[in-house]
Amino acid sequence: MNGIIDTYLHLVATPPADSLLFLGTYSPGLVVLSIGIAIFASYTALLVADFAERSEGARTKQMLLTLGGLALGAGIWSMHFVGMLGFALPCGVSYDPWVTGFSMIPGVLASIFSLHLISQRRMDWKLLLIGGTLFGAGVGVMHYAGMAAMRMGALLRYDVWLFFLSIIVAVVLAILALWIRTGIVRLLPGIGQFALLVSAIVMGGAVSGMHYTAMAAAYFVRDGDTKAIQAGFEPLMLAIVIAGVTGLLIGVVLIYVFRHFLHEMEQVNAQSKLTLSQLQGLVAAHEQNVWIKSSSAQINAALQSKETIADFARQLMLTLTPLLGAQVGVFYYRAPGTTHYRLLGSHAYQHRKGLTQQFAVGEGLVGQCVVERAPISVSGLDQDYIQIASGLGQTSPRFLLAAPLKTVSGDIPGVIEVASLARFGEREQALLDEILPMIALSITALERNNRTRELLDESQHQQNVLAEQAQKMELLAQRDGQMSLTVGKGL
Repeated sequence: MNGIIDTYLHLVATPPADSLLFLGTYSPGLVVLSIGIAIFASYTALLVADFAERSEGARTKQMLLTLGGLALGAGIWSMHFVGMLGFALPCGVSYDPWVTGFSMIPGVLASIFSLHLISQRRMDWKLLLIGGTLFGAGVGVMHYAGMAAMRMGALLRYDVWLFFLSIIVAVVLAILALWIRTGIVRLLPGIGQFALLVSAIVMGGAVSGMHYTAMAAAYFVRDGDTKAIQAGFEPLMLAIVIAGVTGLLIGVVLIYVFRHFLHEMEQVNAQSKLTLSQLQGLVAAHEQNVWIKSSSAQINAALQSKETIADFARQLMLTLTPLLGAQVGVFYYRAPGTTHYRLLGSHAYQHRKGLTQQFAVGEGLVGQCVVERAPISVSGLDQDYIQIASGLGQTSPRFLLAAPLKTVSGDIPGVIEVASLARFGEREQALLDEILPMIALSITALERNNRTRELLDESQHQQNVLAEQAQKMELLAQRDGQMSLTVGKGL
């Protein structure tokens, strides 16, 4: 290890004389481009890491973090060589292909590990220090390995203090960049939407700062023929290859992330639609339940004061028919001890000659629904079946429903028949399902009350008859007593 360091990394405490050095110059445009590449790669990596943290699957998260680290490492590597292309020396320069390829590995590994580290659910200063240190050290190894790949007519030496300063700059700015990603939001809540961009700029600055500080630490000492260089890549060709490979890698990462993001958004959208549909269903069910309860209460209130079956039937159809959205409604009632269901109450019903107003069990829809003990509906009625008439005209209904009123004991004291221009909806059907048993129970109660009233009236009548007979008997007894007294006095 020491031999490798001595071969590729020569540190000096005293700068060589200027007369022994090659002085390089920078191209401002390429310098700006290199910094831009570092910032763009950092933003891509942090964006991928931010997206990975929101992913549910562990495998997907690991894949995204690895791709983000690969993009960041490739971006750092590209930044280094674009920066080197922007640095011109008055001597021939080429690069060893094997050492050049190896130089990419430390930056990629450090980037992948750092992204995995900072993506932990609980981020503290210990993880920040470890992640920033590893990233800075990886960038440093990458840079100095890339510098060691240079083949030129000069000897490469480094100022020992600036060498360590370059590593410190990379580590400190990397720690700061990783902290800004999450920590700045707590200090400055308003900057939350720009935290990722600020963090990418600082991280790109860490890479660029390390690179150009390290370049300031480099001394290019003259060594013989300035044109004699060993075989290797030309800087321009190398820069083109590196920029192309880096752009391809970052493009692949962005395409993968974008496609995965679209897939997740589709899943989120589908889940949102499902949740919204379920919520709308719950709201609709609640509104329907409220309507059913309020309509049921309205019907109960309207029928509460009715004491006779006839009044009950009329008021029921007057209240229920509009609530169902029907236009015509009739109520058929079978009195206890009878066999026919007789029309007793209606709403907007217009009697026509030839139409019967009573049905036996099994006769017509009214009697048939009693046999089946279930509602019977008919749609597509003929034009002359029944008319819905008003002062402005008349029309024919399209839908008819006959529903039996079943009591708890199984008896069917009545049948409701309604006609409408449209088929009943779900809530109207639900209202019927709730109100029909209540109506049957109310009719049973009315019949019981009426029977009780009849018995009371009959009992009262009998008491009155007995009282009258007792009074007559008493008068007869008084008369007989008076007659007996008169006869006694005469004797």
